[in-house]
Amino acid sequence: MPTTIAKAATARAANRETPVVSTQEGYRNRLSGVKIGPGLEKYLMKRIVTTVVIAGLALGTAVLGQRAGTDVTFDHVVGAWSTTTEGGRTVLTHDGKTKPPLFPIAIAKQIPDVRAGRIRAEFKLIAGPTDQSAGIVFGLGEDGRYYFGRYNTKDGNVAIWMFEKDTRTVLSHGEVHKQLPLNEWHDISVTIEGRVVTVSAAKDTLRASHTLPSPVRGRIGFWTKPDAVTAFRGLSVESI
Repeated sequence: MPTTIAKAATARAANRETPVVSTQEGYRNRLSGVKIGPGLEKYLMKRIVTTVVIAGLALGTAVLGQRAGTDVTFDHVVGAWSTTTEGGRTVLTHDGKTKPPLFPIAIAKQIPDVRAGRIRAEFKLIAGPTDQSAGIVFGLGEDGRYYFGRYNTKDGNVAIWMFEKDTRTVLSHGEVHKQLPLNEWHDISVTIEGRVVTVSAAKDTLRASHTLPSPVRGRIGFWTKPDAVTAFRGLSVESI
């Protein structure tokens, strides 16, 4: 990312307030004017959107011009998220027992705009009555639309999806299928190169790519299924 963009992102992150909110307007303020669909609006009006600092999750220098290990603040937009510590590292976990009406997402506040690069994280599939899933949100824009690259055990592959107006649409399914074991850490990444996005997992043995109609840009975070118990750690964004 160009230096000017990195500096602008740093300034925006430094100046942004982080109040706890419980209204649609507050949600929009927290995510810089993002509009939301009626389903998400109805859900947010019934609960408080909380904030948590995830210590030790890395921000790539291409995004904020800061050293790796800078604390990342996450908005728990949908779902029941909590923090734990494992092996000295902070972990963000979604508890699927609450079964929110929409797909759980947690959005990183200090990364306001990712237009290119590789987003990396690790996930652990813990439980879920139907299947277990984990994904990376990217391209969350002001219209409330976002994309996500995910792995799940039902299909045993990675895929790229779009979420818009409370509806998800599949854009690409990976051709290779592999069952990843539960309760172990696995890698996942989303690579953005202009209009081409690629999701990969399991040391690049699982891959799916898609060419979007226009270049992607926007916020990033984590995604999972409403009834899934999934843990995440090690978020980073790298230039390519």
